[in-house]
Amino acid sequence: MASIRLDSKIESTLAEIGARKGLTKSACIRLALERFIEAEQAVDPYTLLEQVRARYEVTGGRQADRSERHSELVKAKLRAKHRR
Repeated sequence: MASIRLDSKIESTLAEIGARKGLTKSACIRLALERFIEAEQAVDPYTLLEQVRARYEVTGGRQADRSERHSELVKAKLRAKHRR
């Protein structure tokens, strides 16, 4: 449990919003804190992009030089298949 002190302007605004939405001041504060915590714990887009790139070995917007070496890789697979 936590107690907070609010100045009169914030407290009256909180009471008005609560009355309009049918919520107590405590419920409004709880919702605001939940949203604040969610926002703080969210992963920023740049970090998320880096995680995806690392997972799929993407560098510079391309998958690690596969498109540049496509023909070479296909030929190597065909040679390996026919050597059996």
